[in-house]
Amino acid sequence: MDPKNDRFSFRCICRTGMECGSFFADRVMIGARCCGSVVRLPDKDGESARRLSFERETSRLKLILAEPRDWKLLLPMFAGKENHHYEISAPEDKKTLIRSLKQCQFPRGFKKSFSLRFRAVLKETAETIGTVSLTTEPLFLTGVIGFMFHHPFWGRGFGTEAVTEIMKFGFEEMNFHRMEAACDDQNEVCIRLLRRVGFEDEGCIRHWVYHPERGWVNRTLFGKLNPAQI
Repeated sequence: MDPKNDRFSFRCICRTGMECGSFFADRVMIGARCCGSVVRLPDKDGESARRLSFERETSRLKLILAEPRDWKLLLPMFAGKENHHYEISAPEDKKTLIRSLKQCQFPRGFKKSFSLRFRAVLKETAETIGTVSLTTEPLFLTGVIGFMFHHPFWGRGFGTEAVTEIMKFGFEEMNFHRMEAACDDQNEVCIRLLRRVGFEDEGCIRHWVYHPERGWVNRTLFGKLNPAQI
């Protein structure tokens, strides 16, 4: 790539020649002017983009992109009141859950919401025990991570495994410059998990939202920079 030229050319997966600002080399882009695919751009001028790879796993878990048809696997968790003590949102019913899964479905939903949701599946039993979501900023430089695990599986390190792996996905596959997370400042378990996987405290929003049972809730903010880009 000519350092004097701020344009960057590449071939989409549909073989269409395209051009964008050189700042977006090696990043994720939606090829809206051709086939509309979500692709990872090459890092060198004139080369081909590639499809994203979503295959992720840990020693005990598989992380699988959630589909609308997975609502039966997820409903016990998202409808369970025990899992929502520190959540601002109320437990979800079937209709609400299917709608949210459609919004995160790749690629159609992602191209509108810029959000993905992974199911955390136990390798040993094939049981879905949690989800990790990843929402991007419009320019695909920052990822916001969220997670929920079904209460029977708390305290066994599954959340740490899953969040660590999706962070790697965000940094390695999506090539985010930074990752963000946030939680209720009373949620000590979540705070310890985020610190354990490398997030740093970046401040607190006081009286972020009013909870009908717990009153005003403060929100603690966390961030982590891509180690490969520091």
